[in-house]
Amino acid sequence: MSSRKLFKSMRSRYYRSTAALRVRPDFVVIGAMKCGTSTLFERLRQHPQIVPSHRKEVHYFDRHYAAGERWYRAHFPYTWNVPQGAISGEASPFYLLCPPIAERIHAFNPNMRLIALLRDPVERAISHYFHARRSGKETLPIMDALDAEEERTAAAWERALQGECSYDRELIWFSYQRRGLYLEQLQRYWQVFNRSQLHIDSSDRLFSDPAACLADIFDFLGVDAGFHVPVEKSRGIATNKETLPAAVYQRLRDYFREPNTRLFAALDRDLGWNNT
Repeated sequence: MSSRKLFKSMRSRYYRSTAALRVRPDFVVIGAMKCGTSTLFERLRQHPQIVPSHRKEVHYFDRHYAAGERWYRAHFPYTWNVPQGAISGEASPFYLLCPPIAERIHAFNPNMRLIALLRDPVERAISHYFHARRSGKETLPIMDALDAEEERTAAAWERALQGECSYDRELIWFSYQRRGLYLEQLQRYWQVFNRSQLHIDSSDRLFSDPAACLADIFDFLGVDAGFHVPVEKSRGIATNKETLPAAVYQRLRDYFREPNTRLFAALDRDLGWNNT
């Protein structure tokens, strides 16, 4: 065994052995991917009453669920490092997409508070595509990639529907349009959690009016809503630097128009995505 693997193995055993001494998470940012969750996590961790997981994306409820609760707890701070009245949590954007996750989180903690940050699904899909291109996972032109999405992800999606949510590569990289069907994803959480346990906001608001957006989230989490987070310490949302044909936007606008309308009705809030 290499020295690196030996170190990781020893560290893993140490973390597991100390799991009972660590806090249980109070909240989870469940998504969505390419919607500003990294920026949100950075801003949350600046609050003195929020002591989050050691890394943003723990992926316990999808990729590492078989590792057990002790593995999960090992990613959170010791109880004595969390001040009285403070809370802890993590942010794994895949949780919103994968069907079994809502029930898994509820089984772990039925009182969990959940945060979903949503972005215009057209912009989200395009950002996702360029992320896949930059990562070397996507080689197709964007129109071809959209055409191929259903076939590429069909087997992985079927496994997810059967409860085998194991962080499939195809769903990670090629679910450009599926991830933007927010209502069906949120409904899975509403079926097992009280709606008051799920706070939904838009990435547009996080960046255009961060003080108000964060105050609402802090209030939802039960921490001091008046705490000011310096915006300059946070990363901005990834933008798309390439110019795309208008036909790409039109195709995606047409695809998402009806799902967006149903989402707005369910939220009793028009997020304005169908107006562009």
